[in-house]
Amino acid sequence: MKRVLMMLGLSGVLLAPLAAQEPSQEKPKTGIVNIQTLFQGYYKTLEAQAQINAERARIQKEDNEMLQRVKVLDQRLRDLTRRLQDVTVGESDRKMIARMEGILDEIRGVIRESAEKGGYDYVFDVEGENTAQVPFLLCAKDATDITSVIQKELRKKAPAE
Repeated sequence: MKRVLMMLGLSGVLLAPLAAQEPSQEKPKTGIVNIQTLFQGYYKTLEAQAQINAERARIQKEDNEMLQRVKVLDQRLRDLTRRLQDVTVGESDRKMIARMEGILDEIRGVIRESAEKGGYDYVFDVEGENTAQVPFLLCAKDATDITSVIQKELRKKAPAE
């Protein structure tokens, strides 16, 4: 609609001077063009479009190469993160094991002291399992459970609440 009004307005401006002319003169000659068709078919437009397409292809290629490098770096980062977690967990596990071993050594020391005071020749851990997951001691005749005695000794070492 706008286009039609624009064409009518332009026609009016162009035709106004002709209307003032004498009728004996020739009719004005009017031509129309489709600028889009002309623009799209013009060799300079085609050359420019070819250059633009080549530049787009170059940029797309660079983007793809950069994306590939980012993917490789991302995978490396994931691998390094996984390794770091493994090392951290491994180090954390070692620290925890060392701490637990220290605590067990302390408990064993209290067991030895209590066994000597009580005159015990042997003290076995009834829950201790061998590689077959079977307790080391299956049966003991007249064995005295001294777990509660050891617990009392260990509580004596605990800090006051």
